[in-house]
Amino acid sequence: MNIGLIGFGRIAQLKHLPALNKVATIAAVAERDLEQRAKLPASVALYTDYQHLLDDADVSAVVICLPSHLHAAAAVSAIERGKHVYIEKPLATTYEDGQRVIAAWQEAGTVGMVGFNFRFFPQYAQARAVIASGDIGDVVSARAIFTSRARTLPAWKQARDTGGGVLLDLATHHIDLSRYLFAAEVAAVSAETRTLTHFQDSASLTLTLTNGVNVQITAALADRERQQFEIIGTNGSLLIDRYAPALIQQPQSRRAAWQTQLKAVRFSPDYSQPFDDALGTFVRAAETGVQIAPSLADGMRSLEVVLAGEKSAETGQRINLAVPLEPFAR
Repeated sequence: MNIGLIGFGRIAQLKHLPALNKVATIAAVAERDLEQRAKLPASVALYTDYQHLLDDADVSAVVICLPSHLHAAAAVSAIERGKHVYIEKPLATTYEDGQRVIAAWQEAGTVGMVGFNFRFFPQYAQARAVIASGDIGDVVSARAIFTSRARTLPAWKQARDTGGGVLLDLATHHIDLSRYLFAAEVAAVSAETRTLTHFQDSASLTLTLTNGVNVQITAALADRERQQFEIIGTNGSLLIDRYAPALIQQPQSRRAAWQTQLKAVRFSPDYSQPFDDALGTFVRAAETGVQIAPSLADGMRSLEVVLAGEKSAETGQRINLAVPLEPFAR
């Protein structure tokens, strides 16, 4: 399959390009920056305007790696031309833009996927299976931490209008993981945000899921590198920690069948594997035309929770979300 890459920044160079080269042909890249364009091989067609890339009949699918506020326009244009699309998170920065993407996607019937690559860490898939099996009993609550070290952010990440804020940047991953791990939707959100160095670079959220589970999420862009997700059950708990040497279990009962199964699982020291798996999944889905999760609908649901969190932080109120007619089933 011939893939077009829209945007060729640092992460696209480090993660998307190597992952795609394993499963597809990079036929074209749209990038305005001459310095970045010079890093591409001569065999790749280069465009300064992604609209021209989308007119390339040889390109069947595109991976969108633009600044967040440009995601929706590029996605709609690609979908309207019949291209399959993989959009880095977030799906969009406003509700209206997100809905435009969803409407175009539903009409076209092309494959659409959002880059929630955390789902492709094997620890989360195994933890989801353990939760569903009932081996840790009823889930009482969960808490997640996702923080990154303090650094100078690109200009577009420093303002909300262009996609700034830790909710859109980091917390959106754990919002999606909350839906994925517990197979439930977010029914209500309470949130607080702070601006220390950059716009809303620190946030605390409490999600109430439709199955009654409460998830507390802490996210910050000026701390240290931390990624944890702890699930507390009546018979035991799971702690997924990317920077610990192993997945940690805290069972109340040593008879738990999952204890031995998960003891040997390790987090990869880098992000290559989840990017490889996520993009490989997208390419296979585009080749067959079969929709796959996390879909654009998952991206829209996470965006709605982010927007509700922003509203809660602004008003000091708990925000209730409308529950979709079809409950989470993936």
